[in-house]
Amino acid sequence: MSNVIFKETADQDNPKVKDAADHDSLKVIDSPYRRYSCQEGNPLGCSFLKEIAQTDSQVQICPVCTFPSPLPDNAEIQGKNGIYRLDAWLGKRGLGRLYLATLLGLNQRVVIKEYLLPQLHFSATEIRERQQTFVEVAGLSLADGRVQDFRVLTILEAIPDVRASRCYLVLETTAANSTLRQYLQQGAFSENQVYQVLQQVLQSLKFLHSQRFRLPSGQMTAGLVHGSLSLDSLLMSVQPMDLENPFVTQAQRLTPDQDFFLYLCDLT
Repeated sequence: MSNVIFKETADQDNPKVKDAADHDSLKVIDSPYRRYSCQEGNPLGCSFLKEIAQTDSQVQICPVCTFPSPLPDNAEIQGKNGIYRLDAWLGKRGLGRLYLATLLGLNQRVVIKEYLLPQLHFSATEIRERQQTFVEVAGLSLADGRVQDFRVLTILEAIPDVRASRCYLVLETTAANSTLRQYLQQGAFSENQVYQVLQQVLQSLKFLHSQRFRLPSGQMTAGLVHGSLSLDSLLMSVQPMDLENPFVTQAQRLTPDQDFFLYLCDLT
């Protein structure tokens, strides 16, 4: 329930930008921050910026394009549930960066998704408004208090960072899993596995469409639509799990009879 907050809309009336989006929509999705002249054309996942940030934790922006740098290892984020320590940067996904983190005190492993509101795309007023909206809508629970697992990625906490113009989603560790697209790139699924994909996704969508939910703001809503369903918003949890290294994010070719669960993420 957060991606739409971080989509900059000011360029939609620009004919050149609109033509570029029509010509190559995947390119626009991969590079949402077009006002930053990233030498790799991908500010969120720039390997040059990542290397600099990991070498010098004091680096705040890219020395080439001034895009905000990734957070360094061991950086700490204060949330309502406690302090989260960043253990590793996992890369970019959608409109944000993913980090493996630990909730100190409880030693709970989580994944944090960082969203940026950079000044070349958002005014100070827009940043404040979107951070407030982020806290109000990022997360959901069943209105009647029941707890049901219908394979929708769980948001544990939403944290606005007013000093750095960023927002953070604290997620369950399933958020580190590879996407359905990444698995399909390793090889075709069997007929039974294709059936599993369709069955599980339809079950999760039916759950979203038919239930009453409570948002963090307290607002009640009858039914939700996903809004951005794609091969990149479906996360694979392959069985059996690698218990020695449960945070492996590299997709591998499935065997024809291998089972899995699909989790929906990035609701808008």
